Amino acid sequence: QGQIPEMQSKNRVSVEMRINKDKAEMELYIDQKLIRKWRDTNGFSATGTGMAFFSQLNGPIVRVSHLRVSAWDGHSDPVSLTASNHSEDMVFLKNRDEVPGRLKSMNGSMVVINSLGTDLTIPLERITRVALTKPKVKSGAKRPWEVRAHFAGGAAVSFDLKQWEGQTLTGSSRNFGPVSFNSRHIRRLQFNLGASQKSNATNTGGADPLWPWND
Repeated sequence: QGQIPEMQSKNRVSVEMRINKDKAEMELYIDQKLIRKWRDTNGFSATGTGMAFFSQLNGPIVRVSHLRVSAWDGHSDPVSLTASNHSEDMVFLKNRDEVPGRLKSMNGSMVVINSLGTDLTIPLERITRVALTKPKVKSGAKRPWEVRAHFAGGAAVSFDLKQWEGQTLTGSSRNFGPVSFNSRHIRRLQFNLGASQKSNATNTGGADPLWPWND
């Protein structure tokens, strides 16, 4: 068991559990902060193929959402996962090196960042995280084809939808430039972002509600 003081002052947190079967270790993160690390001296003994959640609270309902399962390389985060306060984008490597610069592209296998005037190509397996600077975006004219895609884990990206062919959505983002997404990774899609925002009480105007994704 572990004490989580953050749960006393918040009603919503992000929980991440990292399991290393070879070392029989488990790490618990709350809102990207390491809370506790356990090690079973008898080795990893779990033999099941599923996961169950139980609440010990008498009263409020505990809701679990945005579940995601992915592989972990076994390396703990060398730094806390917070928003970047740097004036440039930052790539953090597993050997604890940091590469500042301007992020140019990212795909399923590598990241390209311009650092000190030189484009560096870094394989994803060498990277622990990427921190982006807060973009300086000026309010511009309404963009009728701008949509907002919501992904698992709470991330969202707004972009001008140029083409939707099969499972591929392509367009242009004010922050990232040309973008392309596979619809399998999109949980929700929101349209009419340029409409003036109104309260739910009046229910007039405003962006369209979120559309659940069932692709």
